[in-house]
Amino acid sequence: MKLPPRLFNMIGKESRHLASFEAHPSQRGRPAGAAPGGQNFEAAVRGVWVALIKGFVQEGLVGGCVDCDGKTLLAITNPERQTRLIVDMSPDDWGWQLNPETEIPPVWNQTRFGVSDIVTWHLGDEFMSFAPPTQEDSQQFFGPHYPDMFRGKRTQFDFNVTCDCKGILVEKMLFEY
Repeated sequence: MKLPPRLFNMIGKESRHLASFEAHPSQRGRPAGAAPGGQNFEAAVRGVWVALIKGFVQEGLVGGCVDCDGKTLLAITNPERQTRLIVDMSPDDWGWQLNPETEIPPVWNQTRFGVSDIVTWHLGDEFMSFAPPTQEDSQQFFGPHYPDMFRGKRTQFDFNVTCDCKGILVEKMLFEY
């Protein structure tokens, strides 16, 4: 879909606001989203998504929702291509009183993962040559020790968006603000 100038400008305005965002430095042991600056940043990111979704609907895509393990998520559908953008936002935020069209598998909306699983899925479980030793590094942070430092650790992403075509998952994007 080619972005019309009006939509491009709307997204550009929100993106410039996001790019110029400043807050206090992070605090050790405090999740960024728990601090006022982190909450404000998350609101700015949400503003970009809201602008994008509004623009898509104004351009003729169809707003709706899907069910994912009892949670209702926003779905923007291109009926011509039979594709959907499923966003982890409630359709209630838009005033859309809709019943979910379909159900999607819970894994499509999953945002919590074992760190070792992510490293293995994307990098494999072999020696991590991209983490060579340096004089400043401890022995535990390179070579065969690299995968071990994540064992038992978990991470939670802030947000995700999935794309499907005719009910088949095409892409899942995980966002960490």
